[in-house]
Amino acid sequence: MEMNMNEIADNMPEVPYSTPMKNQGSNMLSLTDPSKVLKNYFNHLTGIIEDGNGNIVQVSTPMMNKEGVYSVLSFIESIVNQVNMLGNITRDQRRQFGLYSADALAKLLMLNRVSFNIGNNDPTKVNSTRDLIYDEAMNMIHLMLTRPLDNNEKLFWGKTVQELKYIAQGSTQKKEGILSGLTNAFKKD
Repeated sequence: MEMNMNEIADNMPEVPYSTPMKNQGSNMLSLTDPSKVLKNYFNHLTGIIEDGNGNIVQVSTPMMNKEGVYSVLSFIESIVNQVNMLGNITRDQRRQFGLYSADALAKLLMLNRVSFNIGNNDPTKVNSTRDLIYDEAMNMIHLMLTRPLDNNEKLFWGKTVQELKYIAQGSTQKKEGILSGLTNAFKKD
């Protein structure tokens, strides 16, 4: 049975007074988890929203059929994920990934526009709908590729963890007052 990061985090026991390191770990999991963004994009592609009670409401015509939605989301998820966010890429690699992604996504949408039923195969909607799907997906991919650029994401989290270690260690050290030197002088060996 496979568990994703959210399920693992949900199954961890609650600690009433968590240490700063544990709080930071859960923050890191949630702040690097793109599932909410991908879910919103899924909802956008399928024309649904969730109301305040969590009920799914169809508000518009889906941009494409299920096969298309899952193909596009699978492609995006291969790039927009926690592993890649915490990676380390150079500016040249980001450019190469961006060009590859743009080319592969354009081909995916163009070659499958009929089978994906993009724009309900309405000749007046196919191009604009395909362009919208492409632009929104590429925006997500581009923004994700800025996070691991020059190791920025890991450096940010590393500095944050180091600061928390310092704070945690500093707060547990015994503080000595002004007169502590005098009391030490009268201690017997």
